[in-house]
Amino acid sequence: MLAGNQESWQGEGEGLSGRPEGLSGRPEGLSGKPESLSGKPESLYNNLARNALLDQLPGQLAARVGALGQRHPPEDVRELVVALCGHRAWKAEELAILLARNPKTIGQNYLRPLLMQKRIEMTLPSTPSSPQQAYRSAEGNES
Repeated sequence: MLAGNQESWQGEGEGLSGRPEGLSGRPEGLSGKPESLSGKPESLYNNLARNALLDQLPGQLAARVGALGQRHPPEDVRELVVALCGHRAWKAEELAILLARNPKTIGQNYLRPLLMQKRIEMTLPSTPSSPQQAYRSAEGNES
């Protein structure tokens, strides 16, 4: 089956050959997976943004964020969100970058339950869908 297909794409002087002369199988300057790049272009931006946000946190709080994995129990993440919101007000997008999660996940799994429990509050309660909306701890600022 493969041999038949090979004949069809290797015409008589037309199309692509199996191994062009100017290309090698593994160029010297390239590696299989560069450490500074990933499959998603926004990842580099998110890493830089995350580091900038981490730099704003006190050491112990930054360590808690750094120790957070993708599969932490939701209640642990909610406790961390409350602690973060006690430090300063955060937009959902900032929390998503800081906690390495999808912004929708932040809203549905963490912010909404914490708002319902009155553990955090909106900074702009009259305009809940404002792009400037941020969340702060309702349990008092710890900053």
